[in-house]
Amino acid sequence: MKKTLLFVAAVATLAGVACKKDSNSTPSRSQLIQGTWKPSFTANDKNGNKVLDADERVPTTDTGSIVFKGDGTGSATAQGISLPFSWKFFNNEQALITTSSFGSDTSYIHTLTSNEFIIENRDGVTYTWNGFKK
Repeated sequence: MKKTLLFVAAVATLAGVACKKDSNSTPSRSQLIQGTWKPSFTANDKNGNKVLDADERVPTTDTGSIVFKGDGTGSATAQGISLPFSWKFFNNEQALITTSSFGSDTSYIHTLTSNEFIIENRDGVTYTWNGFKK
């Protein structure tokens, strides 16, 4: 009986250790995008090289925000007006589509970290970027 109890205790201990989350795991893009993002800069591709160059970044004074929720919904707020939208990644999480009452918009993910989010907008040969910070 003692051996059975020791075996059960050992298995329970191992199961508890095996089920703990790895604290070094990398968050998914769906996890990284969640939260409230504040505009930090806009940029136009002045030289036409389709690369976000440091000298093209213009700090913004926009006081709005964009909120992405884990359930695929969100809202954009500017000048006290809030616009709800739905969102989802596609193209192997390299692009983002948002849909609101104004229609759908596709943006490409330039950068997405825990505190920086840069979307890239491609309109034929014209590239623009919008940067956000948490």
